[in-house]
Amino acid sequence: MLTKVTDNYQPIIRPARLQDTERISNLSKQLGYSIGHGDIRDRLRSLKQDDLHIIYVASWRNDFVVGWIHAHKSDFIIVSPQVLIFGLIVDINYRRRGIARLLVQKVEEWALIKNCQTVRLRSNITRKDAHNFYENIGYKNTKHSLEFSKNLI
Repeated sequence: MLTKVTDNYQPIIRPARLQDTERISNLSKQLGYSIGHGDIRDRLRSLKQDDLHIIYVASWRNDFVVGWIHAHKSDFIIVSPQVLIFGLIVDINYRRRGIARLLVQKVEEWALIKNCQTVRLRSNITRKDAHNFYENIGYKNTKHSLEFSKNLI
């Protein structure tokens, strides 16, 4: 069951298209990721060909993209397959209208189609509003951990 958006207009949730590249890039900057349109286009083109990834956008009037979500089906040896949300953003001017909830619900539907019973995500410790949002839609904080990375180039 989809949640209604506050102003009588239900955004369209659909798979991302290459034409959405510029908006996806601009929205990513609101999360603190500075990435060029060309890089986004190349990655989007590649990910759209991989059925283990899904990228949905929320488009507003005139097909204006106001949010996106990226998720991936992951198989593990120690737990059942699950979907991981890699990114979610709604334009700062369109927040608190139920759009993020609609995007998450669409990923949850996709997860069930992919025979996954669990959806997981990570959220930066500084994003308290995001933590509250996830808890309000039924997600639970199940782990505190550190993330390690190593640049290879």
